[in-house]
Amino acid sequence: MAISNLLNSDLLLLQRPSVVPASGRSSGELFKVSLHSISEYVEEQFDTDIVELKGDLEFLNQRIDFIENKLITNLNSTLIDHHYRILNLEDRTQSVEEYTEVLKEEIDAALAKAKINFYYQLVPNVSPASGQMTVLNEDDEVAASLDEVTKLVYNIRDSNDVVERFANVYEGEIVEISALNNVKSALTHRGVYTIDNITFGVDLFTFEVTVRNASGDGIPFFESGLGNLIRSDLYPVFTISEDEIDEKLSKYLPLTGGTITGELSLKQDLRLAKNQAGVVRYNNTFKLIDNEGNETFEVSGTIQMNKSLNMNANTITGLATSSSTDAAATVGYVNSKINSQVVSESDLFKVGDPVAASSESGTSSRGFFFNGGSLYFKA
Repeated sequence: MAISNLLNSDLLLLQRPSVVPASGRSSGELFKVSLHSISEYVEEQFDTDIVELKGDLEFLNQRIDFIENKLITNLNSTLIDHHYRILNLEDRTQSVEEYTEVLKEEIDAALAKAKINFYYQLVPNVSPASGQMTVLNEDDEVAASLDEVTKLVYNIRDSNDVVERFANVYEGEIVEISALNNVKSALTHRGVYTIDNITFGVDLFTFEVTVRNASGDGIPFFESGLGNLIRSDLYPVFTISEDEIDEKLSKYLPLTGGTITGELSLKQDLRLAKNQAGVVRYNNTFKLIDNEGNETFEVSGTIQMNKSLNMNANTITGLATSSSTDAAATVGYVNSKINSQVVSESDLFKVGDPVAASSESGTSSRGFFFNGGSLYFKA
């Protein structure tokens, strides 16, 4: 019979298996069960499994939601942290850029004078023409080598821009001249000089110089075929004025001594004089204060000790005679007081002297007597 032909009212014969231990064969009681009951049982078991599976799925969804929320929270926190880091980095980058611009302006301003350079034809004439220069020795003759140069003479007649730049040159600065062989592209001559004096003429501009360094044989006079112009570079020497030096030095105490108007902080030992007796002089009050701010020693006419005085097994001498109860006493003062209290033999009781009696007349001097229930001493 096909399953599709079964009815709910149909009965099925079921046998619950059981094992007979001796024979090993299966046997059991037979049951009649309707197909309807079987379908209800299967449906109930299926519903139970579906409920359990649904619970498992809900728990799994809750775990997934928790993990998702955790990931989103962590991701948001990370994004916020990176956002603030990026903002901080942008701020710092902007600050660096602004500082770089300021620094660049300062550097450009400081190096403006260092960029002064110009090219001239070096000629063997005492009086060069426009666009030319010459080098002279100490006899005002054309120098034979760069190391004997004492004057650099420029004709600036048609060089207005150079005139303006020459106006910013000062004594004590450095001038360098160099010659380049354009054919070989090599430096052939170089002279570095300190400017000692500057002289302006109608067309001539003269540096009186002292040689600092010079290299190259002879003088690289201009040759039209070589195009060997002389390059001159002017370098500023940043100096400090005498007034600025005096102002700086005024803040320091001279080695010969002086007056300190502010607080003096010593980070090392103060040695007044090596192998000699040092002297500390003060006007009114002299104090020694420890690191906690406690006064340990003060001199203001009278020496006041604010901490214990440890004589380190040494003696104190030269004490005056004690005149008050809280004053230190000398050994002589103590002995004199002891001697004044010495008892002589005549002051002692003798054998048989009455030392105590019931009346004043019954006892001797320095004895005791009773009177009205009280004990008295007889002087």
